Amino acid sequence: MERLIDTPVQVVSDLGDLLAQNAEADALLGTVCQVQGEARNIVWNWFANPVLRELYSEEEWVESGRHLVADLRAAVGRRGADAEARDLVERLRARSPQFATLWAQHEVGVQRSRLIRLPKGQVRQRADAVEYQVETLLTPAADQRLLLFTTA
Repeated sequence: MERLIDTPVQVVSDLGDLLAQNAEADALLGTVCQVQGEARNIVWNWFANPVLRELYSEEEWVESGRHLVADLRAAVGRRGADAEARDLVERLRARSPQFATLWAQHEVGVQRSRLIRLPKGQVRQRADAVEYQVETLLTPAADQRLLLFTTA
């Protein structure tokens, strides 16, 4: 991971816990993704952090939220709704009406490749938004993912 010096890279658990990221990812996504505390869970942070809502366009907010919930639902299904997964889902349902609505739709999907648009100002103080292609590589058990961010 550290050898990819020009490519932001993250390692994420199937429930969305950020396990590690290289310096490029930290510089790119540091305001969104932290490796410490509750904010290390990307799904939790997306739905529970009101600051993020202000940074992203409505279209990106809805689309990313939909993908995060579908991916989490796939992980919960694989895990058989273990205690950790159940706890995360229940806390998210209680915290975010948007999450609860999306969860009730029962959409399931594992992200492999996706175009994301990071908000202006977040990406190294740029004045305009930047698009990234995010490629997801799964472990054989699908319990961890390597996310590679390349400019679109």
